[in-house]
Amino acid sequence: MKNIVITGAANGIGYYLVKQLLSESYNVTVLDLETDNLSSLCEEYDSLLSMACDVRDLKQVDDCVRESVKKYGSIDCAIHNACLCTFESMEQTKEETYRDVMEVNYFGALHLSQAVLPYMKSQKKGKVIFTSSGVGVTGFLILVPMPQVKVQLKHLLSVLTSSTKITVSVFILSIRLLQELNQQNLCLFQKNIWPTRKKLESDLQNI
Repeated sequence: MKNIVITGAANGIGYYLVKQLLSESYNVTVLDLETDNLSSLCEEYDSLLSMACDVRDLKQVDDCVRESVKKYGSIDCAIHNACLCTFESMEQTKEETYRDVMEVNYFGALHLSQAVLPYMKSQKKGKVIFTSSGVGVTGFLILVPMPQVKVQLKHLLSVLTSSTKITVSVFILSIRLLQELNQQNLCLFQKNIWPTRKKLESDLQNI
């Protein structure tokens, strides 16, 4: 059975990704600041391990990944979905906000990669996936720190790809905002939510 670690998945798209993966018989480990929202899924699935974790703290991420390996025996895929976003303009955005965004979005991805790569190298297989949004590619006036973080993630991606034999991917989330949003429709695998869902499905099937 394939084992997946995903950060930032107690709510939103990450939550529905977890739900989908569990329904397809994956073992899933979720690392998030708050995990109460996953309690019902934990009761329903023995294949779900949820742990409170701050991705800004490398030791916490290391410890949680170690627990996941202890329970499931391996890590086939790691997905960095944790994200911090600010909606202030540049002149209203404090320096500490920029630092917080970098700590979660960039260093969180780095910490997850550092934690899982030793296991994946030992296994001689594995995949690391970073999720992003269209804002990270196109930029958006009031989301000032986001594009800068994505530039750094691209650099991290190139480093990981060139220095390891682990497959590293970035997937772009394209979400249409509906006037009456049905949260049940925030399923990662719907075409209108994630146009590259088939590529992700293919990556997960091939681990």
